[in-house]
Amino acid sequence: MKKIAGTRVPRGLCAAIAAYARNERIAGASCRMFAEQLGVSAESIRRWAQRPARPDGSGDGLVPVHVLAEAAHPVTVWAPSGDPVEGR
Repeated sequence: MKKIAGTRVPRGLCAAIAAYARNERIAGASCRMFAEQLGVSAESIRRWAQRPARPDGSGDGLVPVHVLAEAAHPVTVWAPSGDPVEGR
């Protein structure tokens, strides 16, 4: 498949490619191999596959959360970029 540089891939398709990539990598395939088959860069596939999936399958962005109780001690979570977010 021919690559078209700079073409934006719809979020739903990114999520589907990411899920496919995760399964293929578990089976031992390389990103480069299926990137060529799909006409998408291997680096894009690697980035998409590293993002946590959203409930709607789009793969990135903010999701709603429900706070059940206030934390007794400070909580630290890490963003997908690796940056810590601390708070109560």
